[in-house]
Amino acid sequence: MKCKNEIITAVVFNPDSSEEPHIIKIPDDLHVIQSVIKCGGVEVYGRQVGGKNYMFFCDEIGRYKGLTPAAFNNEGQIMFVGKLVIAGLTKDGDVKSLSDDDVERIRTNVFKNKINGKQFIHCEY
Repeated sequence: MKCKNEIITAVVFNPDSSEEPHIIKIPDDLHVIQSVIKCGGVEVYGRQVGGKNYMFFCDEIGRYKGLTPAAFNNEGQIMFVGKLVIAGLTKDGDVKSLSDDDVERIRTNVFKNKINGKQFIHCEY
């Protein structure tokens, strides 16, 4: 991921909150994203939501901390845990701002777990 120190539009998703993912405008800087997630280190992954590629930022040791699952794939496997920052992804693998359509696509792929009431995002590989 190349950071260009530009301000990007991203979405913050917290599986422990009942609020829908909310929009933030932040510099495309890993230290800033790290402070939003509130973690020591950030891992970055490209994943699809609703058939479109996005960049997911998550706590690199969130599973070891026992954080709440935040995203599942089609087979029901946990993809990410804890608070996430989701941004756009260019064809070259760089971060970019989300459009209004992107935000809506992400929000429509948030579901509530019927067992524990926590929300999660449905991702594809």
